[in-house]
Amino acid sequence: CCVCSKYKHVCCVCSEYKHMCCVCCEYKHLCCVCSEYKHMCCVCSKYKHVCCVCSKYKHVCCVCSKYKHVCC
Repeated sequence: CCVCSKYKHVCCVCSEYKHMCCVCCEYKHLCCVCSEYKHMCCVCSKYKHVCCVCSKYKHVCCVCSKYKHVCC
């Protein structure tokens, strides 16, 4: 599904669609949830269930808040 990072033990978790994968985090259990577009992924937070939703531009992501529905 997902393409692995430099380190084989750090892989991305696949999204609903197999062609949409997230950018890997430092730790495999802290991965980002993919956005609508495969090239737009979020920066992971400390907790995998609290990720940021990406903005229009792939290089500009929201900083995570305590609650996943409160970004930017």
